[in-house]
Amino acid sequence: MPYLDIDNRRISYRLLDNVEKYSGTDEYVVFIHGAGENKDTWIFQEALKDNFNLVFFDLTGHGESTGNIPTINDFINDLSNIINKTCNAKPSIVGHSMGGAIAQKFAIENGDKIKKLILSSTGAKLKVAPIVFDTIKNNFDDVIDLLTDLLFAKRPSKEIAEIVEKEIKDCGRETLYNDFMICNEFNVMDSLDKIKNETLVICGDNDKLTPEKYSIYLKNNIKNSKLSIVKDTGHMVMMEQPDSFNKIVKNFLLEER
Repeated sequence: MPYLDIDNRRISYRLLDNVEKYSGTDEYVVFIHGAGENKDTWIFQEALKDNFNLVFFDLTGHGESTGNIPTINDFINDLSNIINKTCNAKPSIVGHSMGGAIAQKFAIENGDKIKKLILSSTGAKLKVAPIVFDTIKNNFDDVIDLLTDLLFAKRPSKEIAEIVEKEIKDCGRETLYNDFMICNEFNVMDSLDKIKNETLVICGDNDKLTPEKYSIYLKNNIKNSKLSIVKDTGHMVMMEQPDSFNKIVKNFLLEER
């Protein structure tokens, strides 16, 4: 797996760059995972490789990436460097949950460096329930069961459950707690008007962590945006309904081309 060295940390990434279409211009899509996750979260989105060059990476301290306990600015720095390293053209970015927070902040500050913006299961403000912090701090062995219940609309398949369990265990107590603190402190409600990129907001109609109203708020406050609600789905819409998710993403990115 290739790595990118940034200051005192290493960022692991996977690049699927097997296409060059659309009048000879490469189309890149960079995926940003959420709290307690890593690039394996996007395993079902690899099916999009027939249409786009895909970039998946582990944020600082997650998966195969190294580094001390990060801030959201470290994550934005990760994203910026990954784009510079892997993309031969301006990419679109997809952010899930905490990754959606990173994507919003990047678009607010560096919107001219990306094409389209896709925000999945996220919000302009991401308050976290106290039980999540309490369980991480005092009963870490129970975290997987708690988060599995919060992440999915119904019991996930064995394959998906094993991916999520491994991600959480690999992340560890300190990094997971820090991730949720970053979410809890995140608030760009007063800055959404600075996002000028064409934006797609995706959510599940049974999302317990970032309810549908969060996505509706994004849709109503990002000027050039649209909303797609996936039925019978929870927070992990890209895993629970990968075919629907991929179709929605593909159609949005291929519009007006």
